[in-house]
Amino acid sequence: MIKRLVLLAMAVGALVAFAAPAMAQADELYEESIGVKTPLKIGSEITLTSTNLKTTLFFGTLTCEKVTIHEEVTKNGPTTITGKERSTTAEGCNRTITDPTFGSASLSGGTGSTGWKFVLEGLCTYTGSVPFKYTTNTNEVTVTGTSQLSSACGSATVSASFTLETKDSTPVFIS
Repeated sequence: MIKRLVLLAMAVGALVAFAAPAMAQADELYEESIGVKTPLKIGSEITLTSTNLKTTLFFGTLTCEKVTIHEEVTKNGPTTITGKERSTTAEGCNRTITDPTFGSASLSGGTGSTGWKFVLEGLCTYTGSVPFKYTTNTNEVTVTGTSQLSSACGSATVSASFTLETKDSTPVFIS
């Protein structure tokens, strides 16, 4: 009986040892062509585009038809992805915003965050850390949380999803 328990414990230990690497998250940005995944190089530019950005403010709602963020990849795995902002544009907004800034992004294990800033109507400067989530092997990140931004004008909640691609419109996936 003891012999069987020892053999069972050894078998379970062996399974855990082999399963652990498979369970580890290996975050990395990549392009895919004909089933071949090619990791993005450090310095590569990626574009994040949203066509559904909505910011709920104390005194109304800010919507933009298109928000485009250009980021440079500064680290691409194996467990963390980071990028720094090159530029951000907001088009077709129902309110005047200036100085839209996305900041540096960091992704790991299905979540990430970035520092946002924009000036609304020339009066209110909103800033904060905006969290997001993603599913591996997709090219989309979704903003999460509430009251991510603050200003003297009150807090704001951002909701949006962004698609990732290269500057030549090739989809970029997160593994």
